[in-house]
Amino acid sequence: MTNSELDLCQYLLRIPCNSEFSSLNVGAAVQVVAYEFFQAATAEARAAASLSDPASGEEMESFFRHLRQTLFDIGFFHATKSGPSLMRRLRRLFHRARLEKKEVHMLRGILSQMQIRLERLNAE
Repeated sequence: MTNSELDLCQYLLRIPCNSEFSSLNVGAAVQVVAYEFFQAATAEARAAASLSDPASGEEMESFFRHLRQTLFDIGFFHATKSGPSLMRRLRRLFHRARLEKKEVHMLRGILSQMQIRLERLNAE
């Protein structure tokens, strides 16, 4: 997969392998992952039930665009170096948090207030 395709993934996984045989064919990888999904099914169902209203993929993507723009606006990212690896880490961090819709709205509100404050400071 390309980095662009990987950026759209909400979860990435790594199957630990013998260093002498560092890759698996697709069939073997699917078998290992399916087994692990089966083993984790009940724990995953309990965790998912604890989320009252999980954020959708589009809501998360919209948040990530807003976050990236705000990081540029405040000078954390620079035009010459946009920080793609840092953005990937931030995406993984927020995906692990399994944000609810209200949490995404709260974070976007914080980002919006940062942008408004920055605009006011720049206008002075």
